[in-house]
Amino acid sequence: MCPNQRVTVKKAKANNKFITIRRDVRPPKDSEFDTYMNSKHMKAYIAYLESGSKEKRDCGTGMCQYEDASYFKEVENPEVQMDVQKIDSYLRILHLSPEFLGCHPEAREKYLIYPSIFCTFLTAASESMYHNNKASAISGEDKGKMEKLNPKNDAVKILIDLLQGKPVELIESWGQLVPITAVDKIYVVWLAHEHFYPLVIDLVRCEVWLIDSLANQANEVKRFSRYEVTMCLRRILPALLQLTGFYDVRKDLKPVNREWDLRFADKDQCFEQTDGKSCGPFSCKMMEVLVIRRQLPNITEKNMKYIRRGIAERIFSFSKPAPKETS
Repeated sequence: MCPNQRVTVKKAKANNKFITIRRDVRPPKDSEFDTYMNSKHMKAYIAYLESGSKEKRDCGTGMCQYEDASYFKEVENPEVQMDVQKIDSYLRILHLSPEFLGCHPEAREKYLIYPSIFCTFLTAASESMYHNNKASAISGEDKGKMEKLNPKNDAVKILIDLLQGKPVELIESWGQLVPITAVDKIYVVWLAHEHFYPLVIDLVRCEVWLIDSLANQANEVKRFSRYEVTMCLRRILPALLQLTGFYDVRKDLKPVNREWDLRFADKDQCFEQTDGKSCGPFSCKMMEVLVIRRQLPNITEKNMKYIRRGIAERIFSFSKPAPKETS
């Protein structure tokens, strides 16, 4: 996040807490930003790029998969949309060590951050549930009952393991995940029609909070197609929590056998996007705001190169050199 001390402050209530919105859109030039650009981490990162080193780094993008300098240059490039792997690399830092990005332990909430694979399997499970319930409706079975999930479905099996905190080989680099019974919220970045947006799944209030930087830039048809899978998510969550035994452990909460509420962040609660390439960095920064509970800076496409360089440097600094035989 690019710091800027010369700001005009406005308060906006967001997700039951106040977020400070910074209104200065100038590229940051204050002493705090200069200090960051001259920090040992940034100097080491720039030296790595300028040296032409072929050293590869473990960025948590997959088992035995290592990245060279081109990976970080793509993260920096404002003309290239960040892909799932790069967003996951940044979210992995928030998951494993939010303190690395400036989060103090007392600021942490009871939350979980999941990688993109969580969305992939949720989508697959939603499609499976849709086809199963469509067949039941045609045959006249289960009329009026809550939609059901097939616990034998492969996607559903992996989701249950993930939510129960069991090891999932596909996300080994994320370390041990706690079961959802230990948290109140799940944070995830959703991909729909080549567009990313953060979701907050509130397990206590039984609602999904959608934070879309393009919410005000699309007509109703485009918005519906973008949120179509998210709409399915609201129906699958009650059934999924029942299968995981969530309510057997969380006695303080009552099962909700209905479609969860969907809430949209308003204009003052999220970044605004006008191009087709900034959703990735915006999603990373919004997740950072949610986890670290900082004020929301008024970052725009005008200073995107600063934002993206900061994201690239953080991924680089948190990564480790690959074993020598792979470099």
